[in-house]
This record gives sequence, C-alpha cells and structure tokens, in this order.
Amino acid sequence: MGSIRFDGVRFTAYSMDHAPRHVHGFYADVEVIVDLRADGKLALANRADAIRPSNGSKADARQC
Repeated sequence: MGSIRFDGVRFTAYSMDHAPRHVHGFYADVEVIVDLRADGKLALANRADAIRPSNGSKADARQC
C-alpha cells in the first residue's frame, strides 16, 4: 500500500488491488475511486461504488 497527501486529500493505492488501475481518495467522510487511464488521464471510476458513502455526490467527489 502506498499513500500520499495532496491539498488535504489522502490518495492510496493498494498493491494487490484489482484492475483497472486506480487510486482511492479520502477527504473527510468521503472516499472516491479514480481510474488511472492508459492515456494518462484520470476519471471517476465507472462503478456503482465510485463515491462512498453511497449517498455521496459528484459534488462531494470534486472536493477530493
């Protein structure tokens, strides 16, 4: 597991995690899963639990 803090957000990558490549961003009570695309771009993961808790919103994700 590797972690880094940037602008108050803790980003974590788990070494044995599943594909596609992604990181978890944590800010306050919100967790966001962000895919690391092959073209070098970042995108909110295309999965139902990309923002946690489940009642989180994309506006919450923008804070991360």
